[in-house]
Amino acid sequence: MNLVVLSFVHPVKLLNKTTDAGTLAGVPIGMTPDIVNYFKSRGVRVMLSIGGITYTKAWNDALAQNATQLGLNAAAVAHRCLRMTRAESNTRRDSSSIWRPVIAG
Repeated sequence: MNLVVLSFVHPVKLLNKTTDAGTLAGVPIGMTPDIVNYFKSRGVRVMLSIGGITYTKAWNDALAQNATQLGLNAAAVAHRCLRMTRAESNTRRDSSSIWRPVIAG
């Protein structure tokens, strides 16, 4: 195995940085830097997944409320949980320009 996907980030909860019984600042409580580092230390790449087929309405709601803030919050989670290096961040920033028109609406 060389890839693990941590799923079930609810788009509206991420947008609003919700803290409740299952989330902390919009992220499921089990998605911590320690969990990510567990996999990374074993050579496994880690992806965080926002939404899913059951979150179609939540995606639409979050994008309608504030697509830019949703993107900013997602980037902050990636930096916090994945602890990307500057080189990784620069590489991803270049490819993120593809998504700017989608986020901007």
